[in-house]
Amino acid sequence: MRQAATLEELVEFAEQESEGQRVGHTYINQSDWIKEETVLTDEDTGGALPLQLIRLIVQSAKHTIYYEYPFSEPAELEDMNYQLDPVFTLFPRVVLNREEMEQKMEECQK
Repeated sequence: MRQAATLEELVEFAEQESEGQRVGHTYINQSDWIKEETVLTDEDTGGALPLQLIRLIVQSAKHTIYYEYPFSEPAELEDMNYQLDPVFTLFPRVVLNREEMEQKMEECQK
């Protein structure tokens, strides 16, 4: 499974894969991303939005690509959804919970 460095690379992959009329899906998961817990807080961190992680796997009949993006602002997610609209049109989205996404990632790496 290849990893996309940018959202544009993911969209380009989907467009190339759809040219051959390949079928597939976009697997998507959005969850809290707690890489490190805050030990000390102050007034600057008290009202901060939690960091979220969106993970996507676009899987065609022959190829798979993975992309993840941490974000905290709802506007970032809205912009990403707008950019991903062509991908979701070509490869319908399937929403997975965190455990299902972990399983899917393991499957794709075999």
